[in-house]
Amino acid sequence: MIEVSDSIQIDRPVDVVFDYVADQTNAPHWQDGLTEVRRTTDGPVGVGTAHSVVRTFLGRRLELTNEYVRFEPGREIAFTVATGPSRMEVTYRTEPEAGGTRLSCEMRMEQKGLFNSRTRWWRGACAATSPRTSPL
Repeated sequence: MIEVSDSIQIDRPVDVVFDYVADQTNAPHWQDGLTEVRRTTDGPVGVGTAHSVVRTFLGRRLELTNEYVRFEPGREIAFTVATGPSRMEVTYRTEPEAGGTRLSCEMRMEQKGLFNSRTRWWRGACAATSPRTSPL
């Protein structure tokens, strides 16, 4: 099991940061290696919302799907990915902080086969999902 976390302070209100992160179609603008995100469910965003995701990894195109398993507006989003050689859960949390919002990312991942040997790369993956500069 690989577990990583990262956070960034963003100079925007919590509701703005949360809404931006909750709309995963924005993610290619601030996540390295992520080239496409398409929402595959209708209705309001919440538990059960699913996405089709295209990511580049080691020069290869990976197509994944994810589904929101926790959704607390203004506070927390968690989704699972169970496609391909890994199983993971990613959680984003927003908290008010002087001057803006603290956006935190936690990732828990189980790797299989060849991908298990890429532990060092995966440890950097949460950093790629938590931008060093504000996505807003």
